[in-house]
Amino acid sequence: MVRMRIATLAAGLMLLGAGWVTAANPPFGGDDSGFDPPNKSKLGKCEDGVAKASGKLVASLIKCHADVVGGKATDDEACEGAAIGKFTTKTKTTDCGSCTNLTTAAATIESIVDNNNNSVFCQANGTPFGGDDTGNVPADAPKGPQSKCAVGVGKAVGKLAAAIIKCHIARADGKTTDDAGEDACEDAAIAKFTAKTKTTGCDPCVNLTAIAGVVETNSDVGNGLAYCASSPSGAFVAE
Repeated sequence: MVRMRIATLAAGLMLLGAGWVTAANPPFGGDDSGFDPPNKSKLGKCEDGVAKASGKLVASLIKCHADVVGGKATDDEACEGAAIGKFTTKTKTTDCGSCTNLTTAAATIESIVDNNNNSVFCQANGTPFGGDDTGNVPADAPKGPQSKCAVGVGKAVGKLAAAIIKCHIARADGKTTDDAGEDACEDAAIAKFTAKTKTTGCDPCVNLTAIAGVVETNSDVGNGLAYCASSPSGAFVAE
């Protein structure tokens, strides 16, 4: 009798498993962290919004550094604090997963931008930014050719980060269906960056190809800050 009950229970579970599966989001895969949300889902739209806002935060933090070079500020901390405050208070997370943490995302993005500031502001005989920023304020700041050129490259870096994030969004939304398509999108963004960004007047240390590699790597590794949910709700859905 006990064996019969176990067999009956097992059969029932097999039938249940045939019609229902745990809802799971697959990993982006390739060189990207994070999980690909269901197309047109509330979760996906919410995570798309976080990704877009992250790109804007990158550009804002880079501008804070540019303001120091341009003489508009003597320190970038207040500017960065304002940019982060806007990101954490204005970015909507209502339909995102419980893993979404804007404070953590902001701190990570700030650290990445600060640590890689020397990719753009790399002039050896400049004045160190100091604090938590790498790199040097060019010796000809605020209006010399090297300073103006480096600021222009910084703006282009912000646009490149947004373009690569847009490739991730296209993948999340199903507009790009595989890793190869996403990589092609990123390659096109990088090609535009290296071909269109002006370096006349820049210090020879400014290397657009190297900068693009840094931006792509950090954008891919940081993708999981936005697309962090491995399951839409932890519930069961019909196949």
